[in-house]
Amino acid sequence: WAPEVPLRAFAGKTVVVAIGEWSYCEGVGDLEDMFLPEAQYQMIRELHEAGARIIGVITAGRPRNIRDVEPLMDAIVWAGLPGDFGGQAVANLLLGTYTPSGKLPFTYPRQPSAHITFDHRPIDAMSIAAGPSGYDGTVSFGPQYTFGHGLSYTTFEVEASLKTEVVTDELVVRIAVANTGTREGRYTLPIYYEDLVASIVPSVQNLCGYVQVDLQPGAQEVREVRIPRDRFAFVGVDQKWVVEPGDMKLKVADQEFSFTLE
Repeated sequence: WAPEVPLRAFAGKTVVVAIGEWSYCEGVGDLEDMFLPEAQYQMIRELHEAGARIIGVITAGRPRNIRDVEPLMDAIVWAGLPGDFGGQAVANLLLGTYTPSGKLPFTYPRQPSAHITFDHRPIDAMSIAAGPSGYDGTVSFGPQYTFGHGLSYTTFEVEASLKTEVVTDELVVRIAVANTGTREGRYTLPIYYEDLVASIVPSVQNLCGYVQVDLQPGAQEVREVRIPRDRFAFVGVDQKWVVEPGDMKLKVADQEFSFTLE
């Protein structure tokens, strides 16, 4: 990182920084280090120290580590490996001609050794003592970004309610999504559930449905989501799918609802 102009020239400017990796396939992409080249981190640090506003565009086929420089960036675009027309798509996003609506299809880890899925077990989120004092340790599940994370140029509000609290065949959920911002946008809302008691240790949450709407500013759409009973199945101790009766919790945005499977 050796800019031809003094770093002070970037003070107060918005700088788009492209970081990540080249395209690859099969063994060409094998690696043992999830960190990016140090020069990329140093570029971000020096631009931040110079007073620049930094927009990071990450092109990569996997979540490369950004934990130390993520706080230095004002915005981040995950571009994946976008293909031949990826540059045009990213430009439209940055210029505001397109409102972002994507959601992460994976959990973006903070630590290079902590690739843990969103439906992890409770013990995966416990602090693990690393010394004789018992106070030093690491938290296994503390991702940089969670599964389903994604921002927009507009804002949305969600109101949900259960139409069935005792499930024999299906769970019916009423969901109202409103665009409370000033731009048109698409919103994808994941619906999770938590099995409170099971014959094996249950996950902290499981995906059981979703709602996706396209809304103009000020508009609202109401959906009735029907989730069949077998969507709450899991693989039991005999390695077969099973649906166990019991108490459950539904999670929609920041709202939680209790229901029971019969």
